[in-house]
Amino acid sequence: MKKSAMISLFLTLALIASSCSLPVNDTGYEYPSIEELIKSQQDFVNNRDENGFLTTINRDNTVYWNESKYFAHNLTFANFSDFKMEIESMGESSEDEVIVTIRQSYLQNGNTNSTTYDNVYVRRDGTWYDNDLHFESVKLGGIKVLYMAGVSNLETLKEKVLISVENVEATFPEKVEGDFEIKLYSDQELLRQKTDLGIEWLFTGWAEEGHAIKAYTEHKNDYNYEVLFTHELIHKVTIARANGNMPIWFAEGLATHYGSNFVSKGDYIDQGKSTAQDLNTSLEELIAQNLQVLQSKQEIYAYYGTAAMYVKYLAETYGDEKVFELYQTLGMYPFNDIASNPNWTKVCDDHMKETLKKVLGLEIEEISNGYLLWYEERYL
Repeated sequence: MKKSAMISLFLTLALIASSCSLPVNDTGYEYPSIEELIKSQQDFVNNRDENGFLTTINRDNTVYWNESKYFAHNLTFANFSDFKMEIESMGESSEDEVIVTIRQSYLQNGNTNSTTYDNVYVRRDGTWYDNDLHFESVKLGGIKVLYMAGVSNLETLKEKVLISVENVEATFPEKVEGDFEIKLYSDQELLRQKTDLGIEWLFTGWAEEGHAIKAYTEHKNDYNYEVLFTHELIHKVTIARANGNMPIWFAEGLATHYGSNFVSKGDYIDQGKSTAQDLNTSLEELIAQNLQVLQSKQEIYAYYGTAAMYVKYLAETYGDEKVFELYQTLGMYPFNDIASNPNWTKVCDDHMKETLKKVLGLEIEEISNGYLLWYEERYL
């Protein structure tokens, strides 16, 4: 995400002059210039206006549209203020495409989170729309890898993706099928700001139904990207099969136990990320936590480590096939859209309770009690 070299005052002025009388789009909103479009995006975010924000997004870019629906929906619940999008430069790459360098920031918990990036705006039927970041792209079989200019280890990352596909397909009954996108970010703050302003910590990977798998790429050399991509690919497979009905604790437990910990050859205690006491948590307490707003690394590790340990307990006690049957059974419920259902969490929790009873014959409390006894015998 370096500044584009395509900076031309003449082109910018020409662009503004040529787009001053665009027709109203099918939503009733009119953006007579890119400057006005960006100002509208800023205002829609600050006003938590989900529908307004979506009028600025190019629907033809299906993956970005899905990601934007999620971003816009979660504005209602996000803890932030004073969101700003400030234009630093513009450059025309074609008659109907402009690359804009934007400095973006917002306040959260007394801190200013800021980043600068190049974004693409496209003209469709006379109206300008946001078309996502300025990515380069390369094909990897059916996978389209989009990457920012600052990504420094592309070839290694491509190798890790292919190895991770093999890891998932060797473990799960589902295959990593179909064409999909992976987006590689050289800026971790930008990854957060283009995904969900409500997440109060910097994360490395992301996967959600209909989205690209996203990854921050510039960790130090000892960072294991096979762990990351295996984890996110498990999300891709299992979230889709569960039809959006998996609660976060179970989704992260699956991806961490069968992905991160499988590749790392040990759980979070073995890896030194958590203490034995950190993971000695009831299932009711785990379910009640909000992963997005956790602050400390210890808290975040404890969440992932505990979720994975519950899945490990279920796998050792009832078998892998029963664990897989849980997310497969969740897929029998109607699609639960995280990007539009304000009661998404409750629906997931209710469906999970019903599924645990149906597949294992157990209530949440019974699983929690069984886990705590099992855990005490092995780790305390």
